Amino acid sequence: CLREAGEVDPSLPGLADVRALFHLRTGNAAFRAGDFARAETAYHLALDIKPDQEESWTGLVALWQRSGRAQEARTRLDTLIRDHPPAGFAYGLAARVALQAGDRAAGLEWIERGLVAARAVSDRRQEESLQKLRTQARGP
Repeated sequence: CLREAGEVDPSLPGLADVRALFHLRTGNAAFRAGDFARAETAYHLALDIKPDQEESWTGLVALWQRSGRAQEARTRLDTLIRDHPPAGFAYGLAARVALQAGDRAAGLEWIERGLVAARAVSDRRQEESLQKLRTQARGP
């Protein structure tokens, strides 16, 4: 149906969002099934359509971590933050990846940078999420 809708009217409002959601859901299903290659392809297809889609980035980062590619996750999140500063969720992802890799200093730095970014755009939800993460990161 998506392909047909795109053939009829490629500029159909909301079509890109639906396509990105389709690829996201395909990626999530493949990830749960353990098909990491298919999941990664689907997440990338979603991000080709919506480069700052939070759910696709979250799935992709989880996949990279699960498959032992945490450094790739760190590098790509750094690029995402540089290229799409409004993608506030990426700071939390970057912090979590650093913390899980045992790099507490980098994790706390990402949290602080994310708090500054969240406050700059009045993103209260993101700010609260990062404050909780900071509390956990500073814990024993």
